[in-house]
Amino acid sequence: MPRPYVDFKSKWLGKCVDYDNCYKYQCVDLIKQYLDECLGYGKIGSLWNAKDLPNSRFFDGRAKIKLTTLNARQWDIVVANKGTLGHVAIVDRVVNGKLQVLEQNGTGKNSGSGKDGNEIRLKEYEFGFFNMILRSDATTKIFNQELSFVLDKINSVKKDLDITTDYYRAIQWGIGY
Repeated sequence: MPRPYVDFKSKWLGKCVDYDNCYKYQCVDLIKQYLDECLGYGKIGSLWNAKDLPNSRFFDGRAKIKLTTLNARQWDIVVANKGTLGHVAIVDRVVNGKLQVLEQNGTGKNSGSGKDGNEIRLKEYEFGFFNMILRSDATTKIFNQELSFVLDKINSVKKDLDITTDYYRAIQWGIGY
Protein backbone atom coordinates (compact mmCIF):
# COMPACT_ATOMS: atom_id res chain seq x y z
CA MET A 1 0.00 0.00 0.00
CA PRO A 2 1.45 3.39 -0.93
CA ARG A 3 2.48 5.68 1.92
CA PRO A 4 3.34 8.91 0.06
CA TYR A 5 4.80 10.99 2.90
CA VAL A 6 6.55 8.10 4.64
CA ASP A 7 8.09 7.04 1.31
CA PHE A 8 9.05 10.64 0.49
CA LYS A 9 10.72 11.14 3.87
CA SER A 10 12.60 7.83 3.64
CA LYS A 11 13.83 8.66 0.14
CA TRP A 12 15.11 12.17 0.92
CA LEU A 13 16.19 12.14 4.59
CA GLY A 14 19.93 12.91 4.80
CA LYS A 15 20.10 13.98 1.14
CA CYS A 16 19.73 17.30 -0.66
CA VAL A 17 17.43 18.48 -3.41
CA ASP A 18 17.99 21.40 -5.80
CA TYR A 19 14.58 21.23 -7.48
CA ASP A 20 14.92 24.30 -9.68
CA ASN A 21 18.74 24.32 -10.13
CA CYS A 22 18.90 27.83 -8.60
CA TYR A 23 20.81 28.86 -5.46
CA LYS A 24 21.73 25.24 -4.64
CA TYR A 25 19.86 23.44 -1.82
CA GLN A 26 17.29 25.83 -0.37
CA CYS A 27 14.35 25.11 1.95
CA VAL A 28 11.93 26.06 -0.83
CA ASP A 29 13.47 23.33 -3.04
CA LEU A 30 12.31 20.69 -0.56
CA ILE A 31 8.78 22.15 -0.60
CA LYS A 32 8.71 22.12 -4.42
CA GLN A 33 9.85 18.47 -4.44
CA TYR A 34 7.17 17.65 -1.83
CA LEU A 35 4.41 19.39 -3.79
CA ASP A 36 5.45 17.63 -7.01
CA GLU A 37 6.45 14.15 -5.86
CA CYS A 38 4.39 13.57 -2.74
CA LEU A 39 1.25 15.67 -3.25
CA GLY A 40 1.09 15.11 -7.01
CA TYR A 41 0.92 18.71 -8.27
CA GLY A 42 3.47 18.14 -11.03
CA LYS A 43 6.30 20.49 -11.96
CA ILE A 44 6.31 23.52 -9.66
CA GLY A 45 7.42 26.92 -10.96
CA SER A 46 8.65 29.87 -8.95
CA LEU A 47 7.49 30.12 -5.34
CA TRP A 48 9.78 33.01 -4.37
CA ASN A 49 11.53 33.13 -0.98
CA ALA A 50 10.25 31.13 1.96
CA LYS A 51 8.68 34.11 3.76
CA ASP A 52 6.94 35.16 0.50
CA LEU A 53 5.52 31.68 -0.20
CA PRO A 54 1.99 32.53 1.01
CA ASN A 55 1.81 35.29 -1.63
CA SER A 56 2.97 33.13 -4.54
CA ARG A 57 0.40 32.35 -7.23
CA PHE A 58 0.64 28.63 -6.48
CA PHE A 59 -0.96 29.20 -3.07
CA ASP A 60 -3.79 31.43 -4.34
CA GLY A 61 -7.06 29.88 -3.18
CA ARG A 62 -5.34 27.45 -0.81
CA ALA A 63 -5.68 27.58 2.97
CA LYS A 64 -3.39 30.03 4.77
CA ILE A 65 -3.83 29.61 8.50
CA LYS A 66 -2.20 31.35 11.48
CA LEU A 67 -0.25 28.61 13.26
CA THR A 68 -1.32 27.68 16.79
CA THR A 69 -0.63 24.65 18.95
CA LEU A 70 -4.13 23.39 18.18
CA ASN A 71 -4.22 23.50 14.39
CA ALA A 72 -0.93 22.10 13.08
CA ARG A 73 -1.40 18.84 11.22
CA GLN A 74 1.03 16.28 9.96
CA TRP A 75 2.11 17.07 6.37
CA ASP A 76 1.22 20.79 6.57
CA ILE A 77 3.70 23.25 5.12
CA VAL A 78 4.77 25.77 7.76
CA VAL A 79 6.33 29.17 7.10
CA ALA A 80 8.53 31.36 9.30
CA ASN A 81 8.76 34.97 8.16
CA LYS A 82 11.88 35.68 10.24
CA GLY A 83 15.04 37.12 8.73
CA THR A 84 15.56 38.27 5.18
CA LEU A 85 14.26 35.17 3.39
CA GLY A 86 12.32 33.25 6.05
CA HIS A 87 12.17 29.47 6.35
CA VAL A 88 9.72 26.79 5.27
CA ALA A 89 9.33 23.14 6.26
CA ILE A 90 6.91 20.20 6.36
CA VAL A 91 5.25 19.15 9.63
CA ASP A 92 6.34 15.61 10.42
CA ARG A 93 4.58 15.48 13.77
CA VAL A 94 3.62 17.45 16.85
CA VAL A 95 5.35 16.10 19.98
CA ASN A 96 5.21 17.48 23.52
CA GLY A 97 4.00 20.86 22.33
CA LYS A 98 6.73 21.21 19.71
CA LEU A 99 6.76 20.89 15.94
CA GLN A 100 9.00 18.25 14.44
CA VAL A 101 9.56 19.21 10.82
CA LEU A 102 11.24 17.84 7.74
CA GLU A 103 13.47 20.64 6.48
CA GLN A 104 16.39 21.51 4.26
CA ASN A 105 18.89 24.33 4.75
CA GLY A 106 17.70 24.94 8.30
CA THR A 107 20.89 25.94 10.10
CA GLY A 108 21.12 29.52 8.92
CA LYS A 109 24.80 28.92 8.10
CA ASN A 110 26.47 27.86 4.84
CA SER A 111 23.21 28.54 3.06
CA GLY A 112 22.51 26.13 0.24
CA SER A 113 25.59 23.99 0.92
CA GLY A 114 23.66 20.80 1.69
CA LYS A 115 26.24 20.05 4.42
CA ASP A 116 26.61 20.42 8.18
CA GLY A 117 22.92 20.30 9.04
CA ASN A 118 21.70 21.84 5.79
CA GLU A 119 20.81 18.46 4.28
CA ILE A 120 17.21 17.23 4.57
CA ARG A 121 16.66 16.39 8.22
CA LEU A 122 14.12 16.19 11.03
CA LYS A 123 14.29 18.98 13.60
CA GLU A 124 12.16 20.10 16.53
CA TYR A 125 11.07 23.73 16.84
CA GLU A 126 9.08 25.67 19.38
CA PHE A 127 5.69 26.67 17.97
CA GLY A 128 6.66 30.33 18.02
CA PHE A 129 9.33 29.87 15.35
CA PHE A 130 6.84 29.27 12.52
CA ASN A 131 3.83 31.54 12.16
CA MET A 132 1.75 30.27 9.23
CA ILE A 133 0.38 27.04 7.79
CA LEU A 134 -0.10 26.49 4.08
CA ARG A 135 -2.51 23.59 3.80
CA SER A 136 -3.26 21.66 0.64
CA ASP A 137 -6.34 19.57 -0.09
CA ALA A 138 -3.93 16.87 -1.31
CA THR A 139 -2.83 16.21 2.28
CA THR A 140 -6.33 14.86 3.00
CA LYS A 141 -5.73 12.17 0.38
CA ILE A 142 -2.39 11.25 2.00
CA PHE A 143 -4.07 11.21 5.41
CA ASN A 144 -6.73 8.78 4.17
CA GLN A 145 -4.08 6.50 2.61
CA GLU A 146 -2.05 6.53 5.83
CA LEU A 147 -5.17 5.89 7.93
CA SER A 148 -6.05 2.90 5.74
CA PHE A 149 -2.51 1.54 6.12
CA VAL A 150 -2.56 1.94 9.91
CA LEU A 151 -6.03 0.37 10.26
CA ASP A 152 -4.92 -2.61 8.14
CA LYS A 153 -1.87 -3.04 10.40
CA ILE A 154 -4.02 -2.79 13.55
CA ASN A 155 -6.44 -5.39 12.22
CA SER A 156 -3.54 -7.69 11.29
CA VAL A 157 -1.99 -7.37 14.74
CA LYS A 158 -5.39 -7.89 16.37
CA LYS A 159 -5.93 -11.07 14.34
CA ASP A 160 -2.44 -12.34 15.33
CA LEU A 161 -3.16 -11.43 18.96
CA ASP A 162 -6.49 -13.31 18.89
CA ILE A 163 -4.75 -16.42 17.52
CA THR A 164 -1.97 -16.13 20.12
CA THR A 165 -4.51 -15.66 22.92
CA ASP A 166 -6.50 -18.72 21.78
CA TYR A 167 -3.30 -20.78 21.57
CA TYR A 168 -2.20 -19.60 25.04
CA ARG A 169 -5.58 -20.56 26.53
CA ALA A 170 -5.43 -23.96 24.87
CA ILE A 171 -2.01 -24.62 26.42
CA GLN A 172 -3.06 -23.22 29.79
CA TRP A 173 -6.10 -25.51 30.02
CA GLY A 174 -4.49 -28.51 28.34
CA ILE A 175 -6.89 -28.37 25.44
CA GLY A 176 -5.71 -29.60 22.05
CA TYR A 177 -5.37 -26.78 19.59
